[in-house]
Amino acid sequence: MVETMPDSLEQRQLQWKRLQLNCRRGNAEVEHLLSAYCRDLSPEVPSQVAEMEILETLLAENDQTLFEWLVQPDSDGSGATPDIFKPFIQAIRSRYLSA
Repeated sequence: MVETMPDSLEQRQLQWKRLQLNCRRGNAEVEHLLSAYCRDLSPEVPSQVAEMEILETLLAENDQTLFEWLVQPDSDGSGATPDIFKPFIQAIRSRYLSA
């Protein structure tokens, strides 16, 4: 469940720490992709609060689903990845590949 957007720096820092912890997964590939993305987020940058909220929602998914979305692109056009996450998933992939 996504809470309301944190408005203080302290709340954003706690959210960021929670996200880092939740990026630790049972699947190494998923963990590497998510952790690389999360490391680049900064709770000091208010414009990244929305990204942190989307990441928090994404992390509620199970590891197998995240693996499919992150590692196996929708090349067959089946649309397995929900539209709301597609740009975010692409940003996670891009950030990992540029690291």
